[in-house]
Amino acid sequence: MNSILIAKNIIKRVLRGPKEIISIILMPVVLISIIVIALGGVSGSITKAGVLELDNGFYATTMVDYVKKQNVQVVKLNEENYEASIKQKKVGFVIIIPKNFSSDINEGKIVGVDFYDVNMDSTTQSIKQLINQYVQKLYRINETAKIISQKTSQDKTEIIKDLITETEREQLKLEYKLSGKSSNEMNTGSFAIGFTIMFMMTLIFTTIGIILEDKKKLTLARMFVSPVKEYEIIVGNLLGSLALGLLQLIPLTVVFKIAFKINSMYKLAAVFIILFCFLISIIGIGIGISGLIKQSMNPAILIAAVITPSSILGGCFIPESMLPDFINKIGYAVPQKWVMKAVESILLGEGIQSIALNLVIILMFGLAFATFGLKTLRPINE
Repeated sequence: MNSILIAKNIIKRVLRGPKEIISIILMPVVLISIIVIALGGVSGSITKAGVLELDNGFYATTMVDYVKKQNVQVVKLNEENYEASIKQKKVGFVIIIPKNFSSDINEGKIVGVDFYDVNMDSTTQSIKQLINQYVQKLYRINETAKIISQKTSQDKTEIIKDLITETEREQLKLEYKLSGKSSNEMNTGSFAIGFTIMFMMTLIFTTIGIILEDKKKLTLARMFVSPVKEYEIIVGNLLGSLALGLLQLIPLTVVFKIAFKINSMYKLAAVFIILFCFLISIIGIGIGISGLIKQSMNPAILIAAVITPSSILGGCFIPESMLPDFINKIGYAVPQKWVMKAVESILLGEGIQSIALNLVIILMFGLAFATFGLKTLRPINE
C-alpha cells in the first residue's frame, strides 16, 4: 500500500502541468514517430508486381507467397489484362508462372518463370535474381523431400512446407548477418526500435531526478524514518516510473503497427513485451545510478558516459556487421544487445518462447542495479 501511495505521488509530481506532459510524454512519442516513419519511408517504398498465375499447383502458390515477402504489392493479373498492365505501366514488373510449373518441378523437369521488367530499375533486377534463385531452391527442396519421404513414409507435401519455412528463415538470418539487412520489415523495424531503445533510456533522468529531488528536500530522509520499509520506497519509485514509461510505450506500439503495417497481433504483442521488460530494466538502472550520485546530475555526462556508449555496443543504430567481433561480444554486457537480439528473432518469425532467456537477462539487469541502489542509496547527502 505504501508503495502505491509513493507511486501516485511521483506521477502527480512529474505530470504537474501541461508543459511536463508535453516534454515527458508527447515529445518523445512525436520524435520517435518521426524517426520511425522516416526510416520506414527510406526503404519502405512498395513496388507493384503483376502476377499472371497460369498454374494453380502448390509450387506456384509458394512462389507467389515468396514474391509477397520481397517488399512488393502483388497484383493478380489474367491473360486479358496483363499486356495492358505492362504497356500502361500499372506495375513495376510482371511475373508469369507457366502452366505445369508445379508438376514440372515435382518431376524434375527444367522450368522457369517469365519476367517482364517494366520500370527497368535496380530494385526489379534484384527481385528477378531472387526469384530465379528461389526456383532453384524449390528443385533442391523437392528432391530432399522425396528422399525424406521415402525413408520415413511421411507426407511429402508436409515435408516440403517445413523445408521451405526453414530455408526462408535461414536465408533471412544469413542476409542479416552478412549485410546488416534482410527483409524490409526487419531492416526498418530493427533500426526504428533501436532508436526507440535509445530514447527510452532517457527515462533514467526521470527516475534519478525524482530521487535526487527527494534527497535535496529531505523527503527521502523522512520516508526512511517513517514506518515505511526500504523495499517499499524502491518499489514505489519503480511503479511510478513504470507508469510514466507506459504512457510513452503504449502510443509508440501503435506507431509501430501503423508505420510498418504489422498485421500480426502476436508479433506486435511480442515486441511490446520485449520493450516492457526493457522499461523495467531501465528504471532499475536509474535506481542503481541514484545510489552513486551525491549531489546533482549533469544530463550531458550521463548521456556521454552511459546512454550513448551502451546503445552503440547494443547495436541500436549500428549493425553488427559494421562492428568488430570483440565489440559485438562486449555488447552482451548491456541490456540493449539482448533487446535487439530478441526483436530480431521476433521479426524473423520465431515465437516468444525463443526469446525467454533474453527477457530474463533483460530483467536481471534491472534487478541487479535496483538491488545495488537499495544497498547504496542514502536518504541524505553525506
